[in-house]
Amino acid sequence: MKKHPLGSASTTFFRHQAGRARRFAGKIRRKTQFVLVPPPIILCYHRIFDPEIDPHLLSVSANHFRQHLEVIKRIAQPLSLDQLSDAMERGNVPRCGVIITFDDGYLDNAENALPILRDAKVPATIYIATSYVGVDREFWWDDLERLTLGPGKLPKILRLQVNGRTREWDLDSDSADHSDWNVLATGDRNARQRLFCDLHAALRPLAEPLQQDVLDQLRQLTGTKPEARPSYRCMTASELETLAADSLTTLGAHTISHCDLDYRTHADQQTEIAGSKEQLEKIIGRPVEHFSYPYGSFNEHSVAVCAQNTFRSAVTCIDEPVHRRSHRHRLPRFLVRNWNGADFERQLKRFFRG
Repeated sequence: MKKHPLGSASTTFFRHQAGRARRFAGKIRRKTQFVLVPPPIILCYHRIFDPEIDPHLLSVSANHFRQHLEVIKRIAQPLSLDQLSDAMERGNVPRCGVIITFDDGYLDNAENALPILRDAKVPATIYIATSYVGVDREFWWDDLERLTLGPGKLPKILRLQVNGRTREWDLDSDSADHSDWNVLATGDRNARQRLFCDLHAALRPLAEPLQQDVLDQLRQLTGTKPEARPSYRCMTASELETLAADSLTTLGAHTISHCDLDYRTHADQQTEIAGSKEQLEKIIGRPVEHFSYPYGSFNEHSVAVCAQNTFRSAVTCIDEPVHRRSHRHRLPRFLVRNWNGADFERQLKRFFRG
């Protein structure tokens, strides 16, 4: 008998629906289990600092960070990433554990975060993008913020060469105060805010030289010097050595150039991932066993390269708790905002529930 032409499609449809139902049921089972036995969670911080403008909400004030640690010690169990890795290698995960991590390697991690961690006796892992170590320049997204949202004047009609293509923006007479604005804000964006968002999206996939080319064009137009603002630079090699010597801190790799790995070839990813590990090990004189994907962005090549380079863990920005079957090179993390203690406690309890 001749099969109905929709037979195979129908079978595929129902198979997909059954798969979705199984995944949903699994998620519900995990959530129920998480309520009874809260799993460990990894928290992602970037800066302990009070900036004038924070368009991507990456900064937490020192006062709020101190409150965060008080909450963690009261309702959870602070753990190091090594302790979590040890437990996962034994086939289990600690109950109600909280692991603190910092991405990028800003100076304020040493100047502001470390004293608070010491007072609370809470460990943390800090991931370093090695090409920024000891260099008097800012991370490209910070440079973009000061060049587009800062006080520097730009032409009414702005034309830039971005990756070989001419792009144009009408900036009219925008001179608004951007101090309270961020990319999650509701409402219409003004001309400078649209420029910032457009360029951020355009620059993130590019290699570092192409990013710097666009920033150089903006510097010439605004008359801004390339040197970093003192509070925006990365740590130096000697500062990293001091940080690595502290028993509460573990240093991890974060690529060389802080590139988006999902836009890089397998060979490029090997260079970025292995290179950052080798460079950081040379600076601090000890093994580097943990990795963080910049922007939380990765693909199957990234995971394979981390495995090939014997990292004990690699963290993403997938907002889930860690469970026993979590892949050690795709560990989830929750991004932390500048919440006060009460708001942080509510968020932390939500994180534990998955």
